[in-house]
Amino acid sequence: MRIPLSVKLIAVACHLSVCIPCRNEEAVLAGTLHAIRESARIAPEVELEIVIADHGSTDRSREIAEQFGATVVCLPLARTVAELRNGAAAASHGEWLVFSDADCLVQNDWVKLGLSRVAPTRIIGAQYRVPDSAHWSARTWYERRYLTAGPVRYVPSSNLWIHAVLFRKLNGFSPELASDEDCELCERVRQTGGEVIAYPDMALFHLGTEQSLGQFFKRQLWHGREAARVFLEHFPHLYNVRPIAVALFFLFAGAGALVSAFLMNPLWLSLFAISMLGAAFVMALTNRHSVKSLPSAVILCFVYGVARAACLVGVGLSHSPRKSGPIGSVSAGGGS
Repeated sequence: MRIPLSVKLIAVACHLSVCIPCRNEEAVLAGTLHAIRESARIAPEVELEIVIADHGSTDRSREIAEQFGATVVCLPLARTVAELRNGAAAASHGEWLVFSDADCLVQNDWVKLGLSRVAPTRIIGAQYRVPDSAHWSARTWYERRYLTAGPVRYVPSSNLWIHAVLFRKLNGFSPELASDEDCELCERVRQTGGEVIAYPDMALFHLGTEQSLGQFFKRQLWHGREAARVFLEHFPHLYNVRPIAVALFFLFAGAGALVSAFLMNPLWLSLFAISMLGAAFVMALTNRHSVKSLPSAVILCFVYGVARAACLVGVGLSHSPRKSGPIGSVSAGGGS
């Protein structure tokens, strides 16, 4: 099911449409919508519209959304989170579209800052932050990512701002992608001469991060399942080349380690294991982790490499690790 994204003639327009996919998010949705409304109060000249694309919620999510004045679009048959995002966009009336998630808390000046920086050929946003109560894996992985500023490869679909005309001109998110829909859209914008700009002071707090190392591994299996496909679709632009290179390295090194173990060759087994740990160490250094968190970051980079290698041979998840269902969690964006 592809959601039509044709430009509509409308009688009433608003400045800003915040588009949020949702499925059984009653525990966090009220806080998310309240934070967005409060942020809009600082910019009183802004007409704000919130559009919720509901994927068949069976809890109070729809009721909560309507209490906050949101427009609810019911899309129970959507196959991917990209289709939900497209569906919300198709029902919106804003000149500017903002894509977020149902478990994200924006800061008070988020709307004001975003509207001061948007441009017709530009995507803006920021990597997200995690609360102090998050699991150590999430705190370490996202420790300084949100500090990235200036031109970037992508911004996550939990905090992605784009002009409505540009979004519809590009036919929105690729509906076939189960994950990495944000990375792929940003690449298409860049290929048309546009920019993708990150602003750290616009970072929001993501409440739905992993709560164990096992969940971190599963999340990387989920996000990595489309990485090779996106790379091949945009070849020879070499988009997404770094995560693909990491996956290939861990695939061959891991295979070498398994063969060495089978042949009972401790020397080669040690060499392959050290090479993977060395690669994880280099990744941790280049990801702007603090010295204090470096040991934890090396562990996470190693797990990341193993998960992405598994994706190359078809080992992946059919749904997001947060929740079960056809598309599971609606917080599926997040890049490579």
